[in-house]
Amino acid sequence: MASRKNLIGVLLIIFLLIQPGMADAGGDEGKLRVVTTITILEDIVKEVGGDRVEVTSIVKGLENPHTYAPSPSDVLALSRADMLVKMGVTGLEPWVNSLLVSAENEGLLVVNATKGIRMRYDDTIGCENPHVWMDPENMKRMVETIKGGLIAADPANRAYYEVNAERYLEELDELEAEIVSKTAAYRGTKVVEVHPAFMYLLDRIGFERVGTIERREGGGVSAQHVALIEDTIKKEDVKLIIDMPQLSSPIVDQIAADTGVAVVELTPLLGPFGTDSYIEMIRYDIDMIVGTLEENDGSGEETPKQPGSGIIAVLIGIFIAWYLVGRR
Repeated sequence: MASRKNLIGVLLIIFLLIQPGMADAGGDEGKLRVVTTITILEDIVKEVGGDRVEVTSIVKGLENPHTYAPSPSDVLALSRADMLVKMGVTGLEPWVNSLLVSAENEGLLVVNATKGIRMRYDDTIGCENPHVWMDPENMKRMVETIKGGLIAADPANRAYYEVNAERYLEELDELEAEIVSKTAAYRGTKVVEVHPAFMYLLDRIGFERVGTIERREGGGVSAQHVALIEDTIKKEDVKLIIDMPQLSSPIVDQIAADTGVAVVELTPLLGPFGTDSYIEMIRYDIDMIVGTLEENDGSGEETPKQPGSGIIAVLIGIFIAWYLVGRR
């Protein structure tokens, strides 16, 4: 009996000694540890990786990835990660390379989610636009790339990742068809953005962007540019000004007040307005666009009169008067 108690005591001591190491190896319960740069990528990893991954995003929903400054906790998370998923486009994550150096994680697998996706030139800002994920077609390519990264890092669960990716791709197909259908009546609508985050989404639904208020990240907006934007809004019959919670500028309210154009606040990142997934975020943005246009459709405008309607009304009036007099 004494020897059994001693054995139990030894086993308990061994368990207590190795428990911290077990928790530290391969993440929670052996899951693949993945860090992403933005929440959009975190959502893809969750959809494809399911319960085989433990994922966290460096930049949260209300933070600006263009100007984000990594914290010591970001360095620590990346130093313990098995895989980093970044957008890999110019100008969006200027801090990521220095973060990789600081993390000193030689075994880290780095995945560029936008591999094979070509950024398009944006006339409103005079350079390539990095917000490629706002088009569901590009999102599908990113799903395939991230699926490949997960399989490379964890080949034993290849079939699991492939099934999840296929299901998610079908959901994105449905989303794309839905948003095109919802906005069909407003194709050709002209808009102005506060920040060029929605170009790919607006192009997908057939809207026309005629100006961007903030042309350079954190560069400020001159009085001359504000005047140009207001003139463009009036000349082009712009219907919407698109704002976003990641940027807060009183200039938007000023321009809206000067031009009388409605402002709609959309988000290009998860988190704001209760958007916990990419699909929820795109649906929210589209519903806000359509709802605002419907609310302002025809406001302040008189109903067009049919040609000759005034003459017809006069003749009807004369007939009624003649009829009433005749009955007397």
